[in-house]
Amino acid sequence: MEVLLVAAKKEAVDEYVDLVSLAGFEAVVVDVDFFALSNAYEATYGMSSNEPTALVDVGANKISIIIVQQAIPVLLATSHWVVRNSALKFRTN
Repeated sequence: MEVLLVAAKKEAVDEYVDLVSLAGFEAVVVDVDFFALSNAYEATYGMSSNEPTALVDVGANKISIIIVQQAIPVLLATSHWVVRNSALKFRTN
């Protein structure tokens, strides 16, 4: 049996739920960004292929990569960067 455990600070989750409520909606599911990306891809395109699929999320200050195979995450990685004086500098966790 394989187990995947994910945790988030309650304060961070509460901030997102409060923001959704302020917009007039009700948060039903709160997902970790890696899995939200994977779930959105699966809901849009499906994941019936046995081939691994790389999903990349490029944000303002980080890039996240998830590789999934048959809807199972096999690699998760995040790298943060800081832009100072128009020069791109990478920082890894």
